[in-house]
Amino acid sequence: MSVQLLTESTSTDDLRVQYFYKDTIPVQNLWQIQYVIRNIGDATLIGTGENKQLLSENLPLTIKNQEHIYSIAITQSNNEASLLNNRICFKQWRSGEFVELIAFVESKEQPQLIISDRDIKDSEIIYQKYTPETINENAKIVDYLPRWLVQTIKILYFIFGGIIALGSIIAICQKGTWISKLSVIFVLLSLLIPLLWIF
Repeated sequence: MSVQLLTESTSTDDLRVQYFYKDTIPVQNLWQIQYVIRNIGDATLIGTGENKQLLSENLPLTIKNQEHIYSIAITQSNNEASLLNNRICFKQWRSGEFVELIAFVESKEQPQLIISDRDIKDSEIIYQKYTPETINENAKIVDYLPRWLVQTIKILYFIFGGIIALGSIIAICQKGTWISKLSVIFVLLSLLIPLLWIF
């Protein structure tokens, strides 16, 4: 999440500043809030039909401490979600998929976007500070896999990779032609390639 006050007031008595939203609406305390809502669980959320996990119509969004919401919109997503009456509409929300929202809000206090965990069956909502780097549509392959599967792949890789590496080192230490030693070195280097998408 990212929260920024756009209308900083001046402390100079002789200077008066007037802010306008979209050049027509006078504002005094205009905030820009930006949130990325991501499914970090292993399960796919179903938003429609008899088997949906939502306990209300779509997924309602609430902005705490707001006096007036001038606009709220989805800036990007990878789950084909849409926004209707401050509610996120979606069919499926797979693990790792996200929706990025931006809103302009009038408020004397810092506003906060709230999603109630009571609106999603057996859910837990976790809030973290937003940084643009958290969104990466060119993520590694393992970023789209369940966490338990990623951990299993890592364990198996280190077990079998360690066995192969140990055998290769023993083979290098033994007498052999330079071709066989070069082949062993090539095998060791090939073991490093999976590290590019495992980590």
